[in-house]
Amino acid sequence: MAEGVAAELHTGGAGVFALWVPDLNRELREDTGRGLPCRIGELWLMVTVPSGLRFLACYARDYAYASGDALIRAAHLLLSPGAPR
Repeated sequence: MAEGVAAELHTGGAGVFALWVPDLNRELREDTGRGLPCRIGELWLMVTVPSGLRFLACYARDYAYASGDALIRAAHLLLSPGAPR
């Protein structure tokens, strides 16, 4: 599995998909010591969120034989600096 990617899939069709996305301000914050906010590129959001949702939907359809509507909850969480990726 690729580094920074994790998935937890359940037989009932439920699942969780996590993907590490780079902070575009990290190097600038480390170099200058300023308290810059975390910044994520729009392209990362446009690609990763739908990709994760599609992965979960395909699993639910193909392996759990689920169909119909889906309840979706998405969150962006900031990792602490020493957290593994």
